[in-house]
Amino acid sequence: RADPYGFRDGQWGWHTQFTHLAMQFSLPGDIALIAQKLTGDTDWLTFVTPDGAMTPATEFVTDDIDASFLLLSKAIGDRHRISVRFDDFYVYRPGGLESDEGTASTVAYRLAVSPRLGLQLEWLTIRSERDAWPLFYALASNKATERQVQLGFRYTLFDSTH
Repeated sequence: RADPYGFRDGQWGWHTQFTHLAMQFSLPGDIALIAQKLTGDTDWLTFVTPDGAMTPATEFVTDDIDASFLLLSKAIGDRHRISVRFDDFYVYRPGGLESDEGTASTVAYRLAVSPRLGLQLEWLTIRSERDAWPLFYALASNKATERQVQLGFRYTLFDSTH
């Protein structure tokens, strides 16, 4: 419900609306399947200065958004869980240069050390393509592959199940 012409606290508003569908299934072998699809658009202003001033190049644009993911997860005993997730996404401006699209894949392992303490190891790979990278950042390609390995530590202060 933001006003794309409204500027506050150093930010312009983005008017975004979307429709999404999510589903969760329990498959044989105690495997969980979760899927989501989101589609919509967002209205915003390009080429404005950090202080909120419009420039001669300022333009009101609408970007189409589409994203989906599929996740499979399996608990192994009471303490272990392995999950894999695949994402597909794009943002596209009809009639414009800007598009951003790609895929991501994640593999995660979680260990419940105790009822309150958990450790997680995650590997994420994102492959994306963005039209503007060579133009705005003088990059040789509009394609990128990014990888991240993350180790997480989680401690729950309050157990809400009791």
